[in-house]
Amino acid sequence: MIEVEYDEGHENVYVRKDNMGWVYRFKGSSPAGVLLRKGLYSLVKKKQRIGLNNAEYELRARVYDSFGENAFRVRLRRVSWGLPAPR
Repeated sequence: MIEVEYDEGHENVYVRKDNMGWVYRFKGSSPAGVLLRKGLYSLVKKKQRIGLNNAEYELRARVYDSFGENAFRVRLRRVSWGLPAPR
């Protein structure tokens, strides 16, 4: 699961898998921070599929309130194995 929250001018990205976790931090006004938030709002409106490690995943995002700011929860769900090799 991935969560993204805005805090004191930064986009904090929390990535969790099993008992491991990572935190990435982007300045909210930076090109990466603006692109991240724009992509998340787009993902809330329409799920997407991506290929990763020879499998296809569905990405879905939900928006929720975190201390008066919009925050996002992104979920990946494997939908198929064995993608064709790129040409």
